[in-house]
Amino acid sequence: MVASAIVTSVWFASIGRLGADALLVFPSAGHPLKALTFQAPTMSTFIGPQLGDASISRSGPVVLLDGDMCNPTGVSAPGAIILTTAAAVANAACSLEVQYLALLPSGAAAVIAPSLDTVPNVWMYAQDGTHGARTRHQPMLFVNIGVDADQYDALTRFAIGQNATVAPDVNAWQDTLSSWYYQLFVRILPSAVLIGSGVAAAIYLVGHMRILAQAYEGSVPSNCRSSGRYATFVRQSVGVPHVVLTIEATTSTLCGVVLAIGGFCSTANLQQPVVLYFGALMTGWSFASSVLAAHRWTASVTDVMPFQDVSWLTRVVRGDYRLASILLVVLPILCETASSTAYSMYVLSPLVEAGVSLMLFILQLAVGLNVLTSVLRYYLLANDVQRQTAVAIGNPQTAFKTVLARLGRCALGMSLSMVLVCCGTLLMGASHKFLFSPSGWTLSFSLSYAGRALDTAFRVAMFRPRSARRVVSSNSAAPNATPARSK
Repeated sequence: MVASAIVTSVWFASIGRLGADALLVFPSAGHPLKALTFQAPTMSTFIGPQLGDASISRSGPVVLLDGDMCNPTGVSAPGAIILTTAAAVANAACSLEVQYLALLPSGAAAVIAPSLDTVPNVWMYAQDGTHGARTRHQPMLFVNIGVDADQYDALTRFAIGQNATVAPDVNAWQDTLSSWYYQLFVRILPSAVLIGSGVAAAIYLVGHMRILAQAYEGSVPSNCRSSGRYATFVRQSVGVPHVVLTIEATTSTLCGVVLAIGGFCSTANLQQPVVLYFGALMTGWSFASSVLAAHRWTASVTDVMPFQDVSWLTRVVRGDYRLASILLVVLPILCETASSTAYSMYVLSPLVEAGVSLMLFILQLAVGLNVLTSVLRYYLLANDVQRQTAVAIGNPQTAFKTVLARLGRCALGMSLSMVLVCCGTLLMGASHKFLFSPSGWTLSFSLSYAGRALDTAFRVAMFRPRSARRVVSSNSAAPNATPARSK
């Protein structure tokens, strides 16, 4: 026991004092935790006493809570300091306000919620829409501390029953979340690109629909037109460009507006469930849109290089295996939407979250590298193929080459953006401790959000509509022909 106490003292001696008011101390004489302090910011700026309030220090004996923080039945700790287990914090399926109000009748002076391998507390602006109307002026202190596994083990072994004093600390995340680089790279630039791309997608979609309308007028005599025939004409003519632009006009604009308003954890402008739901920026829809864009690129490049050996994934993206192609589009949407919904409701299992993130990472990386390989192969071989074709048929196919070159540039940018998203995701999954540090959080989400925004921009640019007049004139030459889809 003496040896354990000595080792514990060495563990905690490395923590040091992190601020003038950074107090979670154990003043009992001779105790192994004596005179050691932890960084202890409040769980939210809208819950309980805050730094700067009068009489914010709380003292009392430590009791351990290892139950449901959302419904702590039978918990009575008048004047005590409740130390929850890390499992209780991780499994709490409710908002911070609900946890606080559920623990308030216990009479505790303070509640300490430990988080493993984190710098507390990135969710400092979390609020359920009430902005602290029910919780801000209550007397019970609610703080978060960051510990590693050894420190957590020592706390749960030695702190129970001992007297402790706790007071709220300055949150180490406050300067980071309000910094110019966080606001610029996590909030301003990605949201601006997303909103701009969403607006452009809406404009392009209108252009495509105008092309369809003018093609309909050019191919159907006026005395044969009707709303039903026009609806049939549109339904038969709608293709990948219309679907992708519809997705981008809605999801990208919505994500951009939410990110611009909320700043992803850096403001209290949005309710926490909204922040949690849009934290992934609707990655499932983004990936589905990328697959559809890759389908258009792959189908187009096949016309230039029809005899090139292609991989199984290329065939799936191209649509050769219909069921697999549909699953590649639909499954990520369903999984990501379900996980984001569960996350916003505080009921997402860490294992499920990790599984969905791993699936999206693998798919993003595989499709991104596949498109990148096909673009590079096109640039290496297409010029020779097109030159040989031009010599054989006496037609340089200038217009087709121009369209394909534009598609190639957009596909290249899209594939590199997908790889950039994967780099950010890889950093998030590589180390929990690195992710929940100010520098790791900023770098990871800067890369991921930049890739997500650029991915959208390149997809939208890929489906810029052609001139409606040119399409109408070509359709007028063959009025009985099946209407061509917009490129």
